[in-house]
Amino acid sequence: MEINLKRHDSPLWVAQIDGRIEDVVRLLDGTEPASFWSLTQTADEISLVSPIENHESFLKSEGPWVLFEVSGVLDFGLIGILNSLTKPMAEAGVSVFAVSTFNTDYILVKSDMADRAQDVWRSAGVGVTFAKPSNL
Repeated sequence: MEINLKRHDSPLWVAQIDGRIEDVVRLLDGTEPASFWSLTQTADEISLVSPIENHESFLKSEGPWVLFEVSGVLDFGLIGILNSLTKPMAEAGVSVFAVSTFNTDYILVKSDMADRAQDVWRSAGVGVTFAKPSNL
């Protein structure tokens, strides 16, 4: 399967949240409707990937990150998509943060490594295009 990525250059941050998930959802209500965000709760933590750089409920925050979206809807039966994207990054010494949704996968790369990641993916045969700013 040919894999193509769309690069979104709006900066994102990965944060660990202190507080209730309802408070975080209210915080996200003020973001642009087309912006990317992902909220994950486990028994140990609440993590947020969003365009919000700082907030008093953040215990820690890392960023900025650049988002690369796998183009198209992925069938759940497909095998090795994330591996084919993360293996070249590991070999090139580029750290990634992955988020999967029902439809597709997303790879975040620190902004200072985004151009290098793009070059590595292209060398590995992965197509990379630039997304329109309101494409999410």
